[in-house]
Amino acid sequence: MDLAKILAGAASAAVVILFLPATVPARGTQDTNVPKMAVLHATITITGGLTFTGAYDDRLTVGTCADIAKGGTHGPDSDGDAMFYVPVPLDNTGGDGGPVGGGHTFTTDVAASPYHGPGTYTGSGLTATQMDVDTPPGSQDTHIFAFPTSVGTMIVNPDASGSFKFEGLQDPGSVTISGQVSWTCS
Repeated sequence: MDLAKILAGAASAAVVILFLPATVPARGTQDTNVPKMAVLHATITITGGLTFTGAYDDRLTVGTCADIAKGGTHGPDSDGDAMFYVPVPLDNTGGDGGPVGGGHTFTTDVAASPYHGPGTYTGSGLTATQMDVDTPPGSQDTHIFAFPTSVGTMIVNPDASGSFKFEGLQDPGSVTISGQVSWTCS
């Protein structure tokens, strides 16, 4: 092995690389091809028949936290109303909730609807059908909690941070849970 030939070859390759056109944006500029994306950083705490704490991110296509606080996480529904959904993790389990850490999963469809901006939402200001917590893949009832007449309380702050608290949800197997999802926005 001739070290001089190896070094000469490496130097030639480096020179060729230096002359290739670069498409990297200048320092301090943003790549305009990448859509802006706000992220809700959530922490969940479940107590009762199931107990765990987890964390996850919900990446939204809404550009800024101010946009989310003003107009919600999702645009108008069929009635023209904006909605602010409780953040959920990306569901990579086939429909049974996304991972929140420690082998636990979570998803829900709780939303402030219609969403009118930052504030406290309870009673008829919230919509929901169910919450899935540690639901085994393919299960139709295990740890799928239906909401009774009272969904809970959601608070959305002017910076798009917030919380959702609930208590006394029961699945068909009589497991009862309470808990909270809290989030910040960046």
